[in-house]
Amino acid sequence: MTRKGYNSLSGHSKLILADLKDIRLVIAGNGYYDNYLKECDNIWGKVTFTGQLDTDKLNSLYRVADIGVVPSIYEPFGYVILEMMMYDIPVIQH
Repeated sequence: MTRKGYNSLSGHSKLILADLKDIRLVIAGNGYYDNYLKECDNIWGKVTFTGQLDTDKLNSLYRVADIGVVPSIYEPFGYVILEMMMYDIPVIQH
């Protein structure tokens, strides 16, 4: 799913996750991750796919997040960005 931007996320996150010890990448929600998974081999222990989360679990994830990344190429309205902003999470948008 190219419009969600996982292809650009994979290249950048591989570099960041390989260099920094105390960092994790958590990908929340459902989607097409096959290409991303193929590129995560060397950083696999630092990547977590949550699948679809209920509101309480998603809010818990927002409470512990240090930064939010929204790699989507197209978002008609950025609810995810607004949710992150409610928790004062710095957001990187494609």
